[in-house]
Amino acid sequence: MTTETTEKTFRCNVNYQFDISLEDLRDLFCTMGQGSGYWADNVTVGDIEEDEDGYYLPNQDYEHEGCCAWLKDLTLDSPIKIEDCEEDKHQFKVKDVLTAIEKIVSGKTNLNSYDCGQIFEAFKDDNLGLIDASIADSILQIMTYNTLVYG
Repeated sequence: MTTETTEKTFRCNVNYQFDISLEDLRDLFCTMGQGSGYWADNVTVGDIEEDEDGYYLPNQDYEHEGCCAWLKDLTLDSPIKIEDCEEDKHQFKVKDVLTAIEKIVSGKTNLNSYDCGQIFEAFKDDNLGLIDASIADSILQIMTYNTLVYG
């Protein structure tokens, strides 16, 4: 005769506050540009002006890496525009990146626990070196699709 035991588990929510600097966000956009080029054709953060051929106009204070370009001076309401490999266009604001990070560290996404822990530790310890291109890509995907779609 087999007896089955069921263990009761309980869940509690813990609030934790991160202070994320503009420099940290710019570093994160850089890493997102390195990791998301296989599904995101173009990511712009801020109102970067383009010519009719899609090239960025000169005399703008921006940086770029991979498929991502961002203005150096951003606010939480600065726009983020993403064109994915399916040619779908998505629009967000910088504050939506913070919302995605909150969802991830709160366990409200399908991101694996190791990567969630790396994100938590990176912002808790102010060490963005813990977020590699793959993890930054996951943050961008979760912001864009509310889940991991690619990879």
